[in-house]
Amino acid sequence: MNADTRIYLGTNIVGINISENPGRLNLERFQISMSRFSNIRTLNLSKISRTPADVTLFAPEVIGSWRLEELFLSGVPLNEPTLESLSGYLKNDMSNNLRVLELERTNLGGSQVALLLRSMTRVPGEARNLCLNVNDNMLEDGIEKIIDAIKNNQTPSRLFLRMIEFEDESHFRHLLEALQLNTTVGNISPGTPTKGGLIAILTRLILTFYNA
Repeated sequence: MNADTRIYLGTNIVGINISENPGRLNLERFQISMSRFSNIRTLNLSKISRTPADVTLFAPEVIGSWRLEELFLSGVPLNEPTLESLSGYLKNDMSNNLRVLELERTNLGGSQVALLLRSMTRVPGEARNLCLNVNDNMLEDGIEKIIDAIKNNQTPSRLFLRMIEFEDESHFRHLLEALQLNTTVGNISPGTPTKGGLIAILTRLILTFYNA
């Protein structure tokens, strides 16, 4: 079965789940089909394959017409065109109802995640009611930009950074120190260093964070 066969036409559809579909998504047909779903609220494309892989998963004019509440893209490598479309959508008022954005294992680096953090921030210092999940990504590459975004309160109300190992323990320490300064994240799950030398620092900083 082709992945396209599970997309039914109709403007009243509010949820689409084609996650883990064994078929390969044809992006040209997908874009045409998805442009008709103006009422969609939940979209789950986790672990799908698509053709071609070097163009955006979402055309800006398509994603810009949605009022999504939940978007799941875990397990889908995000290329630069898709990242640009997603970043533009997060800046758009049409994304104001978005509450869940899951991007586990999407090959994102720290600079790319920082771009999304800045894009989703309406007013620095005011938490956006959004859960961002970027577990199991390559965030140490460009981690300083994530740290800057956290320090500047360019973060949603919930941020998940699990299953991320840090080769340089100072990166992990600086991340935790940034979280101490942050006032917008209410729920945080950070990664872990590869060595055990920061256990005391981790315990102290996390206790300080939650007792603030």
